[in-house]
Amino acid sequence: MLVGLLAFVALALTACLGELTPSGRWAAPVQGGDWIYVATSKGDKEGSLIRISAKTGERDRSWQFPGEDEKIGVIYGTPLVTEDAVYAAAYSCRGKDCVGNVFAVSVESGEPVWGERMVGIPTEIVGSLALYENTLIFGTSVVADADETPGYLYALDSTPDSRLDLDERVSVRLKWRFPVGGTIWSSPTIVDGIAYFGTMDGFVYAVDLTLDIPGVDQSAREVWRFEAGGAVAAHPVIVGEKLYIGDFQGHFYALDLGARRSDRTGLTLDQSREWRFETDSWFWAPALVDTDVVYASTLGG
Repeated sequence: MLVGLLAFVALALTACLGELTPSGRWAAPVQGGDWIYVATSKGDKEGSLIRISAKTGERDRSWQFPGEDEKIGVIYGTPLVTEDAVYAAAYSCRGKDCVGNVFAVSVESGEPVWGERMVGIPTEIVGSLALYENTLIFGTSVVADADETPGYLYALDSTPDSRLDLDERVSVRLKWRFPVGGTIWSSPTIVDGIAYFGTMDGFVYAVDLTLDIPGVDQSAREVWRFEAGGAVAAHPVIVGEKLYIGDFQGHFYALDLGARRSDRTGLTLDQSREWRFETDSWFWAPALVDTDVVYASTLGG
């Protein structure tokens, strides 16, 4: 029975992926000023963050994190670049024991801008980081030091300043974590203090970042959720009052934010304001919206 199940899974994956042969890492290059920041990897277990000149294409040999002797895991999410710092997360696993490392480095020196260099969380961190004011927002899988919740949306308080001496830099602390029913591979999109993201158990969430909620129970942050059905790993794209996202069942959605606020449980589509387009393959990459046309790609090619 096990052999038959594995064969079925392999066949299903082959059908979904077509002739695609995945290789390398998932993080995209991102430009900040005159530099392009790139997440690199050595095999399947270790990576680093480097940069190259956008003008010449030459690598800046004096800028790299971490150094050659330090190991942080592999960076899967695209780095987040601001005027002063580059934020990213990496993780590595030994069996089921995983450690995710979140860090911020100076755009000037490549050195950490947090006193503790990195924040370690016993989990996997696949998606990119997002920044709301001085709070880093990102998703995880199950966290070893928490309960058996499959995933969390994390909020880390951070006020990095690369102009300060190392011992004066602000320590990073956990503000809160919002539990969800599935692993989060999706990168959050933040608009007007609301974080939008997908989960691998087939939901799209809207979570309020502005609330001051003491204690462990953060459930009041949920603005709404929508049941897509298939796993949602894509980065939500929001244009005006519409949210565009696809899932692993081959469904691509245009969700109306007003309709979602009226239907917080998210069991039905408002046919007058929302639509679903169906294909036979997975949606992973974010969509591109150009005026009245949406462009979206699948892993079926």
